Amino acid sequence: MNTFSIQSKSRTKFFVLLLLLCGVNNSFAQFVIDESYAHQGKLRLHFDDYNEAIDVLNAGNDSLLVACNTSHIDTASYNTDIVLTKILSDGNIDLNFAQSGTLRFDFEGADISTVKSFLKRSDGKIVLLGNGYALSNASYNPFCIALISEMGKLDSTFGINGTLKIVFAGQSEIPVNIKSDSNNRILFCGSTIDTADTHSEVPVIARMNGNGILDNNFGFNGKVFLRISGGVLQSRSDRHLIGGGVNDFVFLPDGKILCAGGYSNGNNIASFFAMLNSDGSVDTTFFDKGFLGIDFSPFSSNYVSKLVEWNGKIIFAVRSDETVSRNFEYGVLDLQNETYETDAVDFFFNEDVVKDMLMTTDGRILFTGYSVLPQHSSSLYFSDYFSVAQLTGSQYPFSNSPQLFAFDSIQQNGANSFAELSSSKIICAGFVNTSLGSEAALMKLKPALSSVENNLGNDRRLEVYPIPSANFVTLKFPFLNFSGTIELSDLNGKIVLQKNMDSQNEQLNISKLSSGTYFLKAVENSSNTKWVSRIVKM
Repeated sequence: MNTFSIQSKSRTKFFVLLLLLCGVNNSFAQFVIDESYAHQGKLRLHFDDYNEAIDVLNAGNDSLLVACNTSHIDTASYNTDIVLTKILSDGNIDLNFAQSGTLRFDFEGADISTVKSFLKRSDGKIVLLGNGYALSNASYNPFCIALISEMGKLDSTFGINGTLKIVFAGQSEIPVNIKSDSNNRILFCGSTIDTADTHSEVPVIARMNGNGILDNNFGFNGKVFLRISGGVLQSRSDRHLIGGGVNDFVFLPDGKILCAGGYSNGNNIASFFAMLNSDGSVDTTFFDKGFLGIDFSPFSSNYVSKLVEWNGKIIFAVRSDETVSRNFEYGVLDLQNETYETDAVDFFFNEDVVKDMLMTTDGRILFTGYSVLPQHSSSLYFSDYFSVAQLTGSQYPFSNSPQLFAFDSIQQNGANSFAELSSSKIICAGFVNTSLGSEAALMKLKPALSSVENNLGNDRRLEVYPIPSANFVTLKFPFLNFSGTIELSDLNGKIVLQKNMDSQNEQLNISKLSSGTYFLKAVENSSNTKWVSRIVKM
């Protein structure tokens, strides 16, 4: 494991951090396919010739919203559209959503449209980020955003016919991720082709209000260009000449925004972190004039792909595009002490690509993505497996992880995204090839009970659902005659709710809380059994 301290300050041991993150519930270190879901735990979605699930989220009560790209190709025409579909908890399409369960659309004026990321707002509306361009002007490829009602219809009050276009510095741009802050403002990131300066692809992030108007209180007219302080990181002479983008960002309790992605150091794309103040200006007190650059695989491109914030520390995942034995890196960035630690993930000597990352309600950090057998190493071959790994504190660093799951034992298949469901289950979304094209693919995984739990003859977990929720959260304890206390705190540790409980089931009213993440602590009086979980308020 590599350890770095930019300013030689004391560091927190990674092992201790992982105990804090994941020590509450280490019993579920393995997943198995939940064969009670759909067709033996797997669901195929077919809309046209080529289909791929790009992003997925829990829409409540374990129903799913799935954003896909779908393409039609024949000798006469080629077309790519966005498909948004809703899947019920049993794996059936919700026929009350959109047109018989599916919304298929292009961004306004576009012949080719693709989705990159999407979210569900507290009012139930869906905000979707992607690209779109007309075949007659393929060089004009801006950021595109669509607003969709909870029932699956484009909101005609937003932009033009429910979609709008955002241009940064150039015509061709690469959107990556979209999130909503505690004030219901929308932030989105990626890169732009800069034709005015010496840079080429420039990392960018923007903020707009819920009505689609860019926020003039953020950056310049709502937009921030991260030119990496003239291209110099950590007093090195590496220049940001070509390439770069913001792939993810997190909102910190003090209102600042930590961005991460990749930039060109003249040889390859290397990873970077950048700290922004709430108005979009660079916080120059962060590492080297507001930036931290790390080259995880010199002479091969690498970039931070995902971030999760935990009490002042950042867990991050890195994609490396090494041509042989490519792995993905993970690490911890300690913002207070200005230190970071990194390690690599390898799925049984395969070539691996991390695509998504999340923190579960019981404090585990999960990764998903692609895994390619060494004999299939090729730029034309994508993946043999859905890959899942997790950080736990019981056996540093992975505790019986990583794991591989074949959606199809013969065809290429892999995961792009996943979401957490109730009872510690997860849903992975991606693709599976067929003899005629490809299909969007969903796989449901559930935790495998340890031998100790099986011997107990019951489940000792606290169930918390639905996540996320706007008004009420249900707690179901494993004891029939539960008697104890619960405590809800925000990310700063401030207690926002305390309550005595004397029943196995309880509903918490969280309707008056601000949108965001909260931590639940429950203690059973007689046995002093403790649980810690996470609640997300929409």
